[in-house]
Amino acid sequence: MKTRLKMFELSLRSQDEKLGAKASDLAGELRKNMAASDNELKNIIYRHTIGHFDGAMLIRANGLSLEVIDPESAVMRNNPEKLSFSRDIFFAAIINFFNYLGLTHEQFDARLTSTPQGKKLKALASIFTREDVENFCNYEGTALTSKKNAATLRFINFKILPREHKTGVYAAVLLLAQDIRKVVETILSGPSHDWSFYHQHGKEGVIKTILLGTYDLDASSLDPESIWPAGSSLTDQQRVLVETVMQGKSEASQMINGGAVGQTVMVARKISGYPLIALSHCAMQKMSSEHSRTELFLIICLAYLLLILSVLASILDELFAEPIQKLLNAARLTGEGCQIELVNSFDNELSQMTREFNNMSRHIKERERLERFVSSEAVQVITRESRELSDIAAHKETRSILFMHIRGFDKLSEQLSPEILIELLNQYFSFSEQRISMNQGQIDKYIGDAIMAVFSENEGTEPSAARACATAAAIISEIAELNQTLVEKAIPQILVGAGIASGEVISGRIGAQSGRRDYTVIGDRVNLAARLEAMSHFSDQMHILVDQQTMHSAMTKFSFKNHGELPVKGKSALVQIYELL
Repeated sequence: MKTRLKMFELSLRSQDEKLGAKASDLAGELRKNMAASDNELKNIIYRHTIGHFDGAMLIRANGLSLEVIDPESAVMRNNPEKLSFSRDIFFAAIINFFNYLGLTHEQFDARLTSTPQGKKLKALASIFTREDVENFCNYEGTALTSKKNAATLRFINFKILPREHKTGVYAAVLLLAQDIRKVVETILSGPSHDWSFYHQHGKEGVIKTILLGTYDLDASSLDPESIWPAGSSLTDQQRVLVETVMQGKSEASQMINGGAVGQTVMVARKISGYPLIALSHCAMQKMSSEHSRTELFLIICLAYLLLILSVLASILDELFAEPIQKLLNAARLTGEGCQIELVNSFDNELSQMTREFNNMSRHIKERERLERFVSSEAVQVITRESRELSDIAAHKETRSILFMHIRGFDKLSEQLSPEILIELLNQYFSFSEQRISMNQGQIDKYIGDAIMAVFSENEGTEPSAARACATAAAIISEIAELNQTLVEKAIPQILVGAGIASGEVISGRIGAQSGRRDYTVIGDRVNLAARLEAMSHFSDQMHILVDQQTMHSAMTKFSFKNHGELPVKGKSALVQIYELL
């Protein structure tokens, strides 16, 4: 149930992004019409704002200030003092922004010094440090403001800078205000919302979910009028669990023993970044008496089978103990590096096994290392070991780990014949390997339809995180090329997801001392990359999720979207997650 709630949170963010495209549309139209008259600009802002945003403000470098407030917005109407303060802080920051970039027009300064309010704003602007101004210059996106029992607003700003200096064309900054509670209501009441989410059948039983609206992002107080599905109500036990989340916990769960009815499991979770609490509960199904009798019969049959096997093992031990012991000793010596050949003196079924063992022993030296190592890095390690006549111990290194996986592969496995399925995988692996090699990465292993690739820190190359991001971006952006090839072969098209994590890993050999070995990397970063890949399937689009260290290392080459701190399976603390754009 916890996983279902996490997937819902990611789906909510995806639908929110689609609604947020309207803000980019407004900024784009303003960018094309910055030389228009004041009334024309206000009409553009009004047309895009009413019905989509609670308010908008445009400040231009020549002193023009336009403001549009939705008259139907209760949030803007009921919080005049808080909004006035936020407006003054924003205006003061823009004054410094224009001055810092040398874009302030003389008309702007004249308007400020001619009114008491303008003088107040200039004085307020003086408290900002140079570092504050640089941060404002670099920042563009969404900021959340949460006030308990008051407004829950989201502010979105865009900086509109002219590409060239022309008379009548000025720089400007656009600020949009949006009530997050209205955004949530729009998504949950829209036609694209998946209503089956509230009533799902799982292995545990029927899972029912209720969404509860809150007055603030801290979820400290419930809004009794915001509940989905409409008309739902909470039991006393459910209310107690929800109150636990309202007191500061991000998630809480409880199991209730209902006697003959069975156990009921409840999970309450705060939806990060939204005024929502999700509550799922499931009445666990109990086995019927007939099921119990079937299970008892199977246990008895298994015990009887084990008894027969023990008798057979005793008989076989008498017949084959000595020859098998010789084979085991020979195998042990071969594993230690000795060249062994057995004398074929057996008069039973072990004769063929002895001949095969002798054939294997004669060729094992030349095949041994090729069977243990498959990657190019492994070949370098084994060459060094042979030269130095010693094993290289495991050691820590900084690597970037990329996991990629075909969406819905289990369903494809059921639908396709083995021959077509193998052809699909071969096409996909070849396509991905080319792009991994182009960015100096290497495939560590294939896990079913998944690929685990490793990127090392090499002198004279881009950081490993940047090369891992470039690889994932190339595969996803060029997946249409692969799908065209698949269509020509009458094979279904595919979608993939990717997860990237960077940091310290343990690099070395794993496996039995005298058996199969592999050269690979293990550690927390490897596990995190796999978890991020699993979380990337939250919408019908292909996504690349990365951790914070990857984002910092590759931010000069790529753009990222901050998904905030999210819970990750296997991690006790929340993890900062970004999406490669």
